Amino acid sequence: MAATSTYSASLTIDCFNKRTSTPSSNEKWKTECKACPTFGNEGKMMKTRLLVLLTLTLTALPSLGEIVVITNPANPATRMLPDQVAQFYLGSSTIFTPLDHAKDSSLHKEFYEKVIKKTPAQVEAIWAKASFSGKGSAPKEFANDAAIKKAVAAEPTSLAYIDKASVDSSVKVLLTIP
Repeated sequence: MAATSTYSASLTIDCFNKRTSTPSSNEKWKTECKACPTFGNEGKMMKTRLLVLLTLTLTALPSLGEIVVITNPANPATRMLPDQVAQFYLGSSTIFTPLDHAKDSSLHKEFYEKVIKKTPAQVEAIWAKASFSGKGSAPKEFANDAAIKKAVAAEPTSLAYIDKASVDSSVKVLLTIP
């Protein structure tokens, strides 16, 4: 339960900085809040709490390593530029067969924003238009890196992206995206 400090009949502040009664002026509230024994000078305790919350939030986010674009080891390609990868994932070229992560994957979003320079929604709209006009269909989706590596190993013209930590001898890296 939060401790509550009362400074006057017109202003009550609890430890989560909620005003439970409206002060006559915002300046008065700021002045009285600074004097709060819970928050101390200029809300030092609130700043500490926000810093702790921010730190916890950032450490809870999934930490993705580098993304690598891969193909089958039998494929003669040795390297690829991001613009070339974008051509395959947007349907501009059909030399390679692109494979994709599930749409709800954080790797999927990061790949499209860093390499294709579009949001997943923008890419989905491009593929919907191509599919409707009969000019192509979106890349087949896979649940995880292991499923993608298995599909890449089975098809020499496949092109995919995975987390760099998942690379093994069953795939060949063409591009690394930091």
